[in-house]
Amino acid sequence: MKLFIAVLLLIFSLQSWTKADDISDFEIEGISIGDSLLNIFSKKEIDSIEPVYYPNSRKFHDIAIVSDKFKDYDQVTLGLKRDDEKYIVYALAGNLYYENDFKNCMKKKKEILKEVSSLFTKQKRSDYRHVYTEVDDGKSFAEITDFIFKDKSTLRIYCTDWTLETERKRKFTDMLSVDAASNEYMIWLNKEAY
Repeated sequence: MKLFIAVLLLIFSLQSWTKADDISDFEIEGISIGDSLLNIFSKKEIDSIEPVYYPNSRKFHDIAIVSDKFKDYDQVTLGLKRDDEKYIVYALAGNLYYENDFKNCMKKKKEILKEVSSLFTKQKRSDYRHVYTEVDDGKSFAEITDFIFKDKSTLRIYCTDWTLETERKRKFTDMLSVDAASNEYMIWLNKEAY
């Protein structure tokens, strides 16, 4: 009997690790890549949000939502296909604002990374700093961790530290972002959007 229970436990644990190979197994506020946004919000609520389009292509657009339904993030941004009546999510990002508090942003990033790293053990991981040299004084930066999946979908977790000049000029706030995007969205973003 003990052997039977041990085998069952092994089977169920292997199934959960197998699921961790796919970006759609990751969720932000109960939303995953491939979900219909209509499961959480009404068509009227979604259509009332002004979409953000990219300069060279309107194939996809982003919408930013602030909602009492969200428990973990201040805002969730979603990448949707234009004219998709099912409102399928191709990209999503959760944002937490840390006004002049980069230290606590990095602390939260570390907590999230610990959890994500235990789920996604087979993905290529990359940690680096990106400096926004083209923004204002050129000294703002982000501490970034990327996870790249076999199908080229991505999960990016990063803290952005804007300089005081940029915060004042652009009304930007330091923040933590957790972004997930499908391969289709990433190809479009990298080859068509700009």
